[in-house]
Amino acid sequence: MADKEVLFVPNELLISIRHATPSPWPYLDRLTALLGKTLQPFGLRVTPPTLPRPPRHDAVYEDTGASVQEMRRATSDTDSGDDKVSYTSKQPSASGRGLLGGWTFRPATDELFHSVLRYGVAATDAQTQPVLVGAAVITARLKQLNTHMAEDVRISSAVPNWAMSGEPSGYVVGGPGGRPTPEPNLPGISRWHFVFSDAVAKVAPPGGEEVLVVVLDTSPDLQEVDSAAAAFGGHNSLLVELATGGTHPVASWEDVLGEVDYAAAHGPNEEYLMRDHGLFVAGIIRDIAPACTLRVVRVLSDWGGGCLTSLIAGLEYVHDLAQTHQGPIVVNLSLTVKAPVRAALGHLYKGLLQGHEGITNPYTTPEDASLPLLDVMRGLTARQGFPILFVAAAGNDSGTLRGNPLEPRVPAAYETTLGVAALNAAGQRASYSNRGDEADQVLNGIATFGGAPPAAGDEAGAGDAVRGLFSAPAFPSDAGSPPANTTGWAQWVGTSFATPVISGVSANLLAADPTLTTAQVMATVIGLAAPMADPTLQCNGLTASQIPI
Repeated sequence: MADKEVLFVPNELLISIRHATPSPWPYLDRLTALLGKTLQPFGLRVTPPTLPRPPRHDAVYEDTGASVQEMRRATSDTDSGDDKVSYTSKQPSASGRGLLGGWTFRPATDELFHSVLRYGVAATDAQTQPVLVGAAVITARLKQLNTHMAEDVRISSAVPNWAMSGEPSGYVVGGPGGRPTPEPNLPGISRWHFVFSDAVAKVAPPGGEEVLVVVLDTSPDLQEVDSAAAAFGGHNSLLVELATGGTHPVASWEDVLGEVDYAAAHGPNEEYLMRDHGLFVAGIIRDIAPACTLRVVRVLSDWGGGCLTSLIAGLEYVHDLAQTHQGPIVVNLSLTVKAPVRAALGHLYKGLLQGHEGITNPYTTPEDASLPLLDVMRGLTARQGFPILFVAAAGNDSGTLRGNPLEPRVPAAYETTLGVAALNAAGQRASYSNRGDEADQVLNGIATFGGAPPAAGDEAGAGDAVRGLFSAPAFPSDAGSPPANTTGWAQWVGTSFATPVISGVSANLLAADPTLTTAQVMATVIGLAAPMADPTLQCNGLTASQIPI
């Protein structure tokens, strides 16, 4: 199944460059011209954006006429050595040069600045997936291209702006774990609470406000959240806590999903509305780490879709928080980037590159195929002082496989990230779950309770699912009237919901000892888990369950 993925890729190319000066703008005219000349023999051209991108903060630029020119500075001086600047091309240029926008940052351990630039790519003939071919062409020509760049700048990678999702099955064959379903209204229930072994329970300190947990995900309708809390408060004390005016509300609900990214995410993959995905995740974290400071940042559309650039925008928000937050940060990524797995990369490019002489598959791993994102995450984990820990879902693509599960998806596959696979209530691998770890790298994966889909004919039963918050008035349904939400609780399954379990445990560890490094937190969390009898997940398993209280 790994070579039959359904790919949805916006026609955008991401180019990473490394340069010595704070601003990349002196290099952009030459870079754009070189990209155009390189792509032209292959029937491809650089295109302008189809939609304006909303202005960002710090520094905003505009592309006017034949060259990219700095138009104005906002709050920061890009020549002052500031370690991050954002910019956007608000309108297509008259010459058709197609810079869409980008992000510049400098890791604390690197003297060079890194910029991630986004370009549109189109075909001059009937060529399919022009952006995939364009990425391969530029990657194959990197050495030649760099001979024409200035001495203090180097192009380091070119990748498609891969789609990204939380759950919808339209993105790949095989997943999700399942749709949300109503939780039966059990009399006397106030909340569902996670419980762990004694070893895990002992790491939960009484405080923890200095630990910031950022959830990059969908965002609910906040009016629905408050209405559901008012209506179902007697059955759902957790929802009351998180709602406006609650005892432990979400500190902020942010939205960094701009118009361009939303258009890219809003493609043919509208499986079902899932605005509450981020709320469900946030509720799990609040239950396990009740004192942490919690923020939810919208990087996915209401259907759970996004792309590399919307995730990078969310990470930029994390970067900004890290400049002023005096404490550890945990970033929950209950999402996966749809860069194909290893076997599928070879299959994909073998077909796409037929007839293109001298161009071969440029990527051997999903990490190769998403290097700009990896660069940004490496830069954040190099933060001096307090750590930034990424916790990411391994993916739900293995449900149709008869053999071993697939490798973890990006960004769970990165060495910067604690990848999370899913177990059922019996502590066995959930049928849909990808592996928690790569086979050829250091241990940085773990598995925990993510639930299992209900048995056939038992879709309305209690099943073996994670219980979490749900604020929409009704549940998604393909047939008849959609089931009404009568408790503010839902059943949902997937590695998306195993991930916040590990984020909550990690937040408690950091609250107990904020001097831990990122590597130490990862090792400690994995050390709390036990080796599994089933070796296919290639990681330890952390026992967790939920009880009604």
